[in-house]
Amino acid sequence: MVFGAEPQIDVGATDQMVESLFTGARFVEESDLGGHACPDPWMVGAAVFAAGTPDEVAVLASEEVALDRPSELDQTFLVAARGRTTRLFTMSSRAAFGAFAAWDATGTLQRAVSACGADGILEDLGAPLAFEDTGPDKGEESATRRDFLDPVGLVERALATTVGFAYGRENNCSAVSPGDIPIRLYRVGELRTGMRG
Repeated sequence: MVFGAEPQIDVGATDQMVESLFTGARFVEESDLGGHACPDPWMVGAAVFAAGTPDEVAVLASEEVALDRPSELDQTFLVAARGRTTRLFTMSSRAAFGAFAAWDATGTLQRAVSACGADGILEDLGAPLAFEDTGPDKGEESATRRDFLDPVGLVERALATTVGFAYGRENNCSAVSPGDIPIRLYRVGELRTGMRG
């Protein structure tokens, strides 16, 4: 579990992270992950907690990271996160879509999985993690994994297990809800690509 009660944003570190990733970053307002996990185009939600400590956590909510195939995350984000574990979560209950990915502190992909009710499995790279439901679907003879039949549930379990909160049915086990995680909203320009590690 990453988030405890009442996490406090390091405003300077958050501003610096956003400005290093995007051109023309301008602070707009304070918010939380309950209201702005999926910001409007040209907007980013961000927060850095416990900056400069071993417990440092950074959050970035942006359409730039909402990918069908999470392994295709722009390297700019991984370079910026060098030295920290990176996780990507994307889901849409309307589209029955979910994606999760994890990179280690060197930026090496450990796991990437995504599926959509309409399109089936989009990506399945690396070994399944402990929270994944790898059993076959009940009543099916094939080895279809239940996670691929419920990709939103997969992402909910990934959130609950790895960062300590979730948005829907998995949230009942969380001590903190998305509305308890403060973020700062910024209007931004283009992603600064070409960063080197």
